[in-house]
Amino acid sequence: MAYNRTEWENREVENPRTYIIDTNGDGTVTLVPAEGTIIAAGTPIAAAPLNNIEEGILTVEEALSQSNVNYIRQPGFASTSGTGVAYSAALDPVPTAYYEGFGITIVPHVANGANATLNVNGLGAIPLKDQRGNAYAAGRLLVGKPYTFRKVGSDFLADSAGGNGSAQPAHVLYPYSFTNDFGEFSGTMPHITEGADPAIGVGQWGDGALAVYPREGYRKGGSGAGEIKVSLAQLQSVEPQLNPSVVLEGNNLFGMNGAIPNLSARNEHAPGSQVTVWQGDRLFIQPPAGYFNGVTWVTTPVPQLVANNLVEGANVAGVVGTAQRRGKFASSNGWQNMEANQNVPWNINVGFRPQIVYYQYWCYYRWNNVNNEYGMYQVFGYGMMSKGTSGSIEKSIAANGFVGGPTSGFSLYNLAWDNDPMNFPRNAIDWAGRENINGPTLTVNSSTYITDTGFTMNRGYDFIKSDGSNQAQLNWYCI
Repeated sequence: MAYNRTEWENREVENPRTYIIDTNGDGTVTLVPAEGTIIAAGTPIAAAPLNNIEEGILTVEEALSQSNVNYIRQPGFASTSGTGVAYSAALDPVPTAYYEGFGITIVPHVANGANATLNVNGLGAIPLKDQRGNAYAAGRLLVGKPYTFRKVGSDFLADSAGGNGSAQPAHVLYPYSFTNDFGEFSGTMPHITEGADPAIGVGQWGDGALAVYPREGYRKGGSGAGEIKVSLAQLQSVEPQLNPSVVLEGNNLFGMNGAIPNLSARNEHAPGSQVTVWQGDRLFIQPPAGYFNGVTWVTTPVPQLVANNLVEGANVAGVVGTAQRRGKFASSNGWQNMEANQNVPWNINVGFRPQIVYYQYWCYYRWNNVNNEYGMYQVFGYGMMSKGTSGSIEKSIAANGFVGGPTSGFSLYNLAWDNDPMNFPRNAIDWAGRENINGPTLTVNSSTYITDTGFTMNRGYDFIKSDGSNQAQLNWYCI
């Protein structure tokens, strides 16, 4: 109930504090006011206004008592007892309940533990939390320091944020100051402004990337201040292959000059260091140590690699030989049966182009002569052909045979050439063993010539018998 105050007014008269003495019969006197003219009547002093004052005083007293008991307008103050996780405090007057807004300032007797609580006069344990509603970590409430809390909801919340926080001097840039639960401090974090701050170490990540270890401190990042300088020696400590031997000369890598010889820049026809040959396979030229750009040639002197030093037809690295072959030979190894029943050339394949061919032949066939006389005919001969010229038959003998006619022997089996392939005995013909019947001589006109793979003989004999009764043999040797 609101207090109704009385508006008091002063009494104003013409003669204040003036009285007439009236003697009574019993010897007493009565003072009769002689105020004269009353200017203002004033507020009389009576029971009603005085009682109103009394009621107001009583109301104030009750309000003050209530304020002391609920500790809302007047927070309590007490030192704690109990443990760091379960503080106790005692207030006087004793609170009757935890009113919303109940205030108390405590002075911890021990540092708090995690999730500390406060029990005031046995009203129950209430969690102590900072102004943000977070439970205090252990050690945040210091011994002997005052902390004020208000009952809000189910918690005692800090009355103000104050200087709480977990920052330490090493976390704050020098020379700036800050406060935390422990007081006011100055930062000690170095402020690095050097343009080339040396790295204190380097390493390598699992994927091979470079790891750089800067010294502890703050740098703003980017160009201009706080760049981290990594030395060549530090780079080489994590990557041993970073050395001059893997960098081309004329190039600089992290201050290191390359040492790989640039042989392409020095000589477009660089001489090889070694040469070896796998006969019948390939030639190897070992290049000198250094860099080649893929256009430079690696060379080795081969002054004897000319056409006239190579056998004719041989191709060595694009050089085709023109020299005549020497010492290569082939032979029939005795008499060789030839085709004698068809008019076809004798093509002899020896696998190379001969320089000289020596040959002997024998032909036996049946034929009617100009007199229509049927007989058995034999032709013998020998000859030579050489490269670039045609050969010709140097001797031929033909005879027609009749029953009872004269006979004689003729043999080429004992052809006795020696071991020298160039010394073929052209007269090595032994007349013995084969029948020779005198008769007219045939005109042979054979043509012989050398081919790329041997030689050919166009004999000129009329082999027209198809019954297989004709015979011919050839004995040859070539170099």
